[in-house]
Amino acid sequence: MKNNKIIVVVGDTPEERAKMVAAVAVSLGFARTRGDAMKIVRASTTDFDINSAYFILAATHNFNYSPIKFEMLYRLAALGICVVIGTRKIPTELAEFCNVLYTTDFARL
Repeated sequence: MKNNKIIVVVGDTPEERAKMVAAVAVSLGFARTRGDAMKIVRASTTDFDINSAYFILAATHNFNYSPIKFEMLYRLAALGICVVIGTRKIPTELAEFCNVLYTTDFARL
């Protein structure tokens, strides 16, 4: 069975997180180059219409802003829709629902 979880990249700056999300998008096959992937990465999860999205690639997400938003993102991931979000810090109680990638997991940005 496929492990459908939210992919969370943890970085310090929004630019660094956007590059990391773009690298994940390239590895998942959403783009061929990182430059192409940067075109489909949005700044925040609020920039997406969650009801009609085929994928979510966002550089910034605040887990404390809305627990309902996280639940909606988790449901999308459980249905098989790609959800990749960037954050500055992930709460420990939500880490088990996510595949967490840190800056050390990326060789070069």
